[in-house]
Amino acid sequence: MNFRFIIWLIISIGLSDLQSSEIRSDAEKIINETYPASSLSFIKQKIPVEIRQRISAQTHQKFYSEHVYLWKIYQRDSIAGLAILDNVYGKSQPITFLVILSADGTIKKTAIIRYREPYGGAVASQRWLNQFTGLSSSDKFSVNQEIDAISGATISVGSVTVGIYKLTLLWEYYLKNIQTGCTSSETVVEMEN
Repeated sequence: MNFRFIIWLIISIGLSDLQSSEIRSDAEKIINETYPASSLSFIKQKIPVEIRQRISAQTHQKFYSEHVYLWKIYQRDSIAGLAILDNVYGKSQPITFLVILSADGTIKKTAIIRYREPYGGAVASQRWLNQFTGLSSSDKFSVNQEIDAISGATISVGSVTVGIYKLTLLWEYYLKNIQTGCTSSETVVEMEN
């Protein structure tokens, strides 16, 4: 029995590393399609406690973690945009999603990188995700008003919608820090599962 557990653990750790690598690769493919001829700088960005608390209170959704994965997108040696990868909970599993924002804070593209629930996967449809393009933190992100609901995906729609809104609120904070050269909370790391 212990031998089986050890083999399972080794396989799980290996698959975890593989999945992490695939998540990063999938995200970077989408970023490069959205911003062709760009260069990327990837970091694991800690969200300061006060920012996390303020945004969580404003959106009524806690952050999945105390950090997000962030790509600075450069074109011709200047910041063209930011891409932020985060997770929200669906009914019981995390949903990994990407929001790509232009330098002015509007959403250029959203994508579901990993959907793990057995139901509600329609939120991964690019047709549904396209409605976020052009929105920014000044928009309402209200399901059944600005954002279409999906029958059978009520929890996922609500979670992903609020998650995307949260990342638009982070945009201004990160962009200001990048423009001023503040890197005190940045850590370059490999992606975790």
